[in-house]
Amino acid sequence: MNTLQPQHPHDCDRCIFLGQYYDGARYDLYFCDRKSENRNLHILVARFGSKPGYDFQYQAESPRAPLLSQPLQAAQEMAGRRGLL
Repeated sequence: MNTLQPQHPHDCDRCIFLGQYYDGARYDLYFCDRKSENRNLHILVARFGSKPGYDFQYQAESPRAPLLSQPLQAAQEMAGRRGLL
């Protein structure tokens, strides 16, 4: 599932909304590029609710680190197709 609008509030103005993933729960998927903080860090986010600070999964993207969840794998694929990784 991939819709044009996020379903859950997300308060990071650096994150780029990628789309959605559905596996019984609906996840809004985001890519966040932290290069502007003198780091080459890409963060993948899967938000599944509206509770600030709790209802999300995230993982720093690294070629050597296996992704922990299907939603984060979907976010990685979407970010790659958009040329963000």
